[in-house]
Amino acid sequence: LPPGPKGVPFLGNISYALGIQKASHQWAYYAELSKKYCSDIVHFGIIGEHVIVLNSVKATNEILEKRSGLYSDRARTFVRSAARHHHVYLTNSPYRLHRRTFHQDFNRQAIATYEPIMLDSCSALLKKLAPEQYDLTHAGFAILNAVYGMTTQGEIDDYVHLAGLAAPSVVETFNHGSFLVDFFPLLKYVPAWLPGGSFKKKAAAWAPTVSNLRNAPNCVATKNFEKFNVSPTLQDGLHTNIGSEANMEEVIKNTTGIAYFELPFHFQTVALLMSSLLVLSHHPEVQKKAQKELDSVIGRHRLPDFSDQKSLPYIDAILKEVQRMYPVTPLRAVPHRSTSNDIYDGYFIPKGSVIIGNAWAILHDPKVYFDPLRFNPDRFMEKDSNMPPNPELYAFGFGRRVCPGRHFALQAAWIVLASVLATCNIMRSRDDDLRKKIDPWKDFNDGVIVHPKPFKCRIVPRSLDALNLMN
Repeated sequence: LPPGPKGVPFLGNISYALGIQKASHQWAYYAELSKKYCSDIVHFGIIGEHVIVLNSVKATNEILEKRSGLYSDRARTFVRSAARHHHVYLTNSPYRLHRRTFHQDFNRQAIATYEPIMLDSCSALLKKLAPEQYDLTHAGFAILNAVYGMTTQGEIDDYVHLAGLAAPSVVETFNHGSFLVDFFPLLKYVPAWLPGGSFKKKAAAWAPTVSNLRNAPNCVATKNFEKFNVSPTLQDGLHTNIGSEANMEEVIKNTTGIAYFELPFHFQTVALLMSSLLVLSHHPEVQKKAQKELDSVIGRHRLPDFSDQKSLPYIDAILKEVQRMYPVTPLRAVPHRSTSNDIYDGYFIPKGSVIIGNAWAILHDPKVYFDPLRFNPDRFMEKDSNMPPNPELYAFGFGRRVCPGRHFALQAAWIVLASVLATCNIMRSRDDDLRKKIDPWKDFNDGVIVHPKPFKCRIVPRSLDALNLMN
């Protein structure tokens, strides 16, 4: 087995099972273990269950990419299933159909269909920006329009409220080891009113909300589809493309539900943009370089659009560096599980092992990204032979379980970032200590989706013309 902390007879790493629920920034802890044991993979054994963490490009490429057929299963937990999050596993029949239907509308080529929606959402966002107040939620509204055809504020507000109610269930159930029943399966037989059975109460409370999150917006979308042909949506595309498949409505509900959880739940797009705003407020020199590029390509009398993207490589570089330095999902939300015994680098990986890919460790590996603690978009402006790997390869998951909504999330983030930089200067708050640097532990939350804690900054139009463009 791979190296790891020593356990006790019969119980294994029981301290890991108990401590993981209280641990903060697990990804950094796992990375330190790799250094301690001089191994790019580490192992924990808990009462017969094996947890293996991959902390390098080599390990994730070999295990989750080249051998993806052996590791494409998802680690299932009692609480996640009881809370009705089972549709996110997407492995084997019938969920292979769900994933295929999602991919056909959200692959890299198909995303162009949704660009008008993203532009509309970006325009709405710009109108809400103010010097001391900003609202990035419109970046996430593009998902609601693309998936369900929601265009009225009432429909959007209702769904965002539902998503907010469901958020605690995702944060707690998608992190492997959040509940002791993950490691002690016999606890699932303990009554909810006894000590150790409280997870059942939580799951029972979450289940109706999760069901509503899948069902309610689907009803709105179905009505829109029947009444009038709104802008192209995933939901009406599914009606057209899989209408002959059995259980079509269940496939549509699961697939569109996955769209919101994966793309991005708790607004991964918004989390990425919030990180970008925080970082750019600390790096005015990066802003100036980006604005110089924008002014030379599009001038100052129009907003950027997607046709400009290839001519604006520095905007891409900023987004990549934010993903690298502050990945939204440093540990992919739902771990993999091995479907058979395997050997990696001389280490035995038992069948049924829980496999966790540590994107944070990879994206902060000095062997891959020089001076990884320095924010430096220029690293992605190098010639092909010297350019480090695109963080997208690791920030959105691995192998067959890579986030299917990553293309939409990144395009939505790109157009917002380009538009904000074209029209605004992002400054630190007047009462901020200018000597203070960003602390990745104190300034960011700790959870499945990582984003900055509430912070202040000033967003000031670059000129009167820029203000007119925003409005």
